[in-house]
Formats: sequence, C-alpha cells, structure tokens
Amino acid sequence: MSTEGIRAQIDPFGAAERWAKGTKFELQQWPIKLRKVPVNAPFFHKAHLLVASDCAALCHTQMHRYMTPGRIPVICCPEVDYGTIERLTKIIAFNDIRSVTVLCMNTACCEELADQVQTAMRLSRKRVPVQIVSTFMDAEEIES
Repeated sequence: MSTEGIRAQIDPFGAAERWAKGTKFELQQWPIKLRKVPVNAPFFHKAHLLVASDCAALCHTQMHRYMTPGRIPVICCPEVDYGTIERLTKIIAFNDIRSVTVLCMNTACCEELADQVQTAMRLSRKRVPVQIVSTFMDAEEIES
C-alpha cells in the first residue's frame, strides 16, 4: 500500500482537506450571517430571501441543492443572535424582496425564528409571500 493510502487511513483530516480544496461552493454572496450582512446590499434587490436558522442550515443535508438555488441565504440563531427582527425589518423595508423562505428546525427555539420573520414583515409594512419550512431531526437533545 502506498504512503498516501496509509496516511488516508490513519489521518481523519486528510479526506476533509481534500474535500475542501475540491469543493465548488454554492453561495453567491458574503457574508451570510444575518448580523453581519449589510441591510442594503445590492444582492437583496429583487431577491428571494432564505432565512435559515444556524442549526437547520447545518443539519439539512440537501440545503444547497434544494433551498439556496435562486435565493439569497442569511443564517441566524433566534436564541442567541440579538436584533434579528430589526435587521430583517430593514432588509425587507429597504429592498425589493420578492419572497421569504424560512428554514428552521422543529424545535422551540427555531419556531421563534418564524415568528421573528412574521414580525419583521409587519414592521416593514410590505406584503411579501412567506413560506415556513420546518425540518425534523430524530436525535437526542442534550441540555447544557
């Protein structure tokens, strides 16, 4: 067996490094974290907005395949990120947003994200279609 073959067997990071170097990324803008994205960024003009919770974005194995094409994604955690309603209100009010899709987990903290988006929509005084997509993960939740 070659040295590279042996290294790949004992180096769990080798495969990850090769994957990262050869991966085509699907994002069309940066940053994607809601608290960092400029509220009047040009990519929001006439955009279909995807607001995803941090957990749902990471847990949804096909997110880039099914959720991000044609949408501008922003991610946040409704439990620890502050100012979510204010930032979303500004993004919706300052831009010609065509639709909003909310991707969240089927958990109490993520359900808050859907409420925050609905509140931002009311505060922006715009009528934009909103779709809520809730994913369920069959895993044990451990309290810290």
